[in-house]
Parts: sequence; structure tokens; C-alpha cells
Amino acid sequence: MGGAIALTIALQGPVAKQGLVLISSGARLRVMDEVLDSTLSNFEATAELVAESLWSERAPEELKSLGKRTFLANQPEVVYADYLACNCFDIMDQLSHIELPTLVICGSEDKMTPLKYSRYLAEQIPNASLKVVKGAGHMLPLEKPEIVASQINQFLKNIAHVNSLI
Repeated sequence: MGGAIALTIALQGPVAKQGLVLISSGARLRVMDEVLDSTLSNFEATAELVAESLWSERAPEELKSLGKRTFLANQPEVVYADYLACNCFDIMDQLSHIELPTLVICGSEDKMTPLKYSRYLAEQIPNASLKVVKGAGHMLPLEKPEIVASQINQFLKNIAHVNSLI
């Protein structure tokens, strides 16, 4: 959902923005019908399904367990509203209007927003680059924090360098 918010802000015109980082996101965020259908009627089953989809197979069990507990700490109505908002989000035809340097990062094992979503972002946004983190799922900032931080730091250095030349 954070990527949808960042993309929406990027499309709103001139604001103090230097660049855009999109992690595990897409221009359209379809939610599985099964998730939408069961969030209000069987929240525990939804938590199981989502928990299976967030992580790579090699993610530590303690992260997976924490993720499920965090999910279950929310109100089903709030989660449903969030998923419904994601499901309605679609700016596929607007990406070419984003003028900011953009870094798109995706885990190679992301089941929630698959690699093809990130490839599409990187192909459609002018001045975008794609970094794929091997062996990471949707929660790649938690699974591979050092790699994600390094990629963002390098991106920020590149933006600062370009801005200093202008």
C-alpha cells in the first residue's frame, strides 16, 4: 500500500521531491478474491493465507510468526478496507507522467506483487531502474535489510550527484 501512496504523490505535480523509491509495489494492486472474501468472515484463515504469501521460503520462522501476529493485531474491517483500496488502485496508464528518478526494488520470490509488476513500473516510468533482490519475498526490507538499504543509499547518492550538476 505504501507504493500506491508514493506513486499517487509522485503524480500530484511539483512538491519538494527529489526521487521515488518503490519497494514491492505495482501500478495496479489486485488482491486475491479469496483474501477479500475471507477477511471479514474468517480473519484467522486470511492471516494464514497472507502469511504464506509475504515471505520467501528461506525467511526466518520468527519473522513469519511475527508477521502473522502483527496481522492478527489489526481489526478485520481495517484490513478489509486496506485490501479493498489496493484492489481498486490502478494507475497503469499514468506512469509515463512520473518525472522523478525512480528506484524500483522487488524480491525475486514476491508472491504478493510479483516481479512482473516491478518490471512494468521500471519500463513505464521514465528514468526508472529496477533492482531485484534474489531470494526475498514481499517483505524484502525485513528479509534483506542490508541489501535494500545499500540500494537506496546508492540511489540517493546518484540523485545528489545529478542535482549537484544542475
